[in-house]
Amino acid sequence: MSDKYNELITRDQMQESDIERKALFYILAMNQSLYDMVDEIYDFKEHAIKPNCLKKSKLTSGTRALIKLGFNLYNNRCKATVYDSFVYLDERNMKIALEAIRIRFE
Repeated sequence: MSDKYNELITRDQMQESDIERKALFYILAMNQSLYDMVDEIYDFKEHAIKPNCLKKSKLTSGTRALIKLGFNLYNNRCKATVYDSFVYLDERNMKIALEAIRIRFE
């Protein structure tokens, strides 16, 4: 994986078996825009997502779709259909989404 991904895992002190967080952190690490705002998306002290981040106007439709997918893979908090998850993604972000799904359900 990437250094950013490993940094998020270390920062959260998560268990190796926590595939839900691995999927979320993969999305956050592999998309630079989301990585840059990771503290607005995830609370490392509380070890919890921040659903209100979805209301931020600076999110594009693609980054918003990735966050929703990540939250859905994490704890099913945000309902995300297949259509909602992929319709706004470019090829690079689609690959990120598919890999996150693979991580979560492997």
